[in-house]
Amino acid sequence: MGNEEIKVTSEFLIQNVKETKTINEHNRAIRCLLQLDNGDIASCSDDRRINIFSKDDFKLKQKIKIHENSVTYIFKMKNNQILSSSEDETIKIIKLTDNNTKYTIINTIEDNSDYIVQTIELFNGHLLSITSKKTFKIYELNTKTNKYENIKTFQKSGIDFLFELPNKSLLTTSYTEKKIKFWNCDDYSIIQTTNNISIIQSIELVCMLTDTFLGVCAEKFYVIDIENNKLIKKVDLKNTILCVFKLNNNTLLFGVEGDFSLQGNYFHFYQYKLNQEGDDLELISKKEKVHNTGINYIIQGKNNEIISCSEQRIKVWK
Repeated sequence: MGNEEIKVTSEFLIQNVKETKTINEHNRAIRCLLQLDNGDIASCSDDRRINIFSKDDFKLKQKIKIHENSVTYIFKMKNNQILSSSEDETIKIIKLTDNNTKYTIINTIEDNSDYIVQTIELFNGHLLSITSKKTFKIYELNTKTNKYENIKTFQKSGIDFLFELPNKSLLTTSYTEKKIKFWNCDDYSIIQTTNNISIIQSIELVCMLTDTFLGVCAEKFYVIDIENNKLIKKVDLKNTILCVFKLNNNTLLFGVEGDFSLQGNYFHFYQYKLNQEGDDLELISKKEKVHNTGINYIIQGKNNEIISCSEQRIKVWK
């Protein structure tokens, strides 16, 4: 990959960005980054906290400690509330109160069986969660009690990651089973299974490429036709992929692992451009040695900043 010729374009190129800010507001590994509707950035960590940062200067606005163990995942709900999952075996929902100045907890789901890896909200209002024991649960809000009730459970599902598709179906991935499954969200039946895909163990491993094509990080980058639920292309990036994010200019930014050397191991940004059909990639830019530990997550801010996290550190690039 290091000797591959890069095609230079007039578009935004990752090679031109500079690190403008380093944020050290967590004291354990950061699991997830999230951009809220107002542009603010949320992060969650093994230090049991959710932090909220200002969209303009990335200063810390609020430290939220509502969990008793690691916060594994945060998800923005349709009403801009935040859904959090934790190793304390609970799922919590927080919302802005006090004239939109402070987040407060408004609902709690107690699982009491295993720690929660991920929870998402579907278009139909259902909450879907997976646990470290691969238990897959569906919750529905009881409007009389304002509590979420478990309406369906799949034991030993093998699922590692949940992703709602634009066509209102569900995609799940399994690292252990090497499978991608498509689900009907009306009755949670399996529509299609794609086998023999070596999925990586990462949260940010799926992104929409176009309205019909989905990208999945594995030992290669897989392009999947979601209308026909089938794999159409494998793209070999030659480096271990850690995460991916689709930028505003329709290019893809990957966090990848570099080659180990005597000076240590470094991690890089690689930027790829989609072809017109959306089913193939071309390397157009890269920025090396952006982190010295694995890149866990990448998002893009309201002002087009690139925001990445690695272990306890968040970096802002512009």
